[in-house]
Amino acid sequence: MILLADDEPAFQRLTAGWLRAQGHEVITVGDGDGARDAFSRHRPDVVLLDLAMPPHLDPQGGIALIPAFAPAPVVVMTGHADQALAMQAIEAGAWDFLAKPVDPDLLKVVVARAVERARLAQEIATLRARGEAGEGPARLGGGATRIAAPSAPTPTTAPPADAPAPALPTLVPTGK
Repeated sequence: MILLADDEPAFQRLTAGWLRAQGHEVITVGDGDGARDAFSRHRPDVVLLDLAMPPHLDPQGGIALIPAFAPAPVVVMTGHADQALAMQAIEAGAWDFLAKPVDPDLLKVVVARAVERARLAQEIATLRARGEAGEGPARLGGGATRIAAPSAPTPTTAPPADAPAPALPTLVPTGK
């Protein structure tokens, strides 16, 4: 499920319709308070968030919303395509940052990646819960019985940086 939070009704209709045609369930809201409420009620997998929405109508208000949607990936979609703003959004926890007008092909890829990230995060949480509950080795979707623990570092066998390069073999023509 995707939560689309944007205060522009035309953008909401077009984007929600396009996402539904891609097979996604979509909930739309038009302001920050509605986004927080819808997130707590529906727990969507992904949040598509416009930064400048009521009640604040400034990008900083939208950035302040991003942490409220954890652990869902938040994709910021905004008309404020500024690199500094994008960095602030990413630092606040946004998964990605798209400038409006949004390219549908790019949105398709970004949403697919965000949905997959949400699915993997849920799978990891489930596996951890099974392990903590003592249910034995949890099974991954691919059939593996456990996640391997990190091993000890592999000793390095590379020669020191100041060692001479190894000699190349000498090729001797044999006349054949």
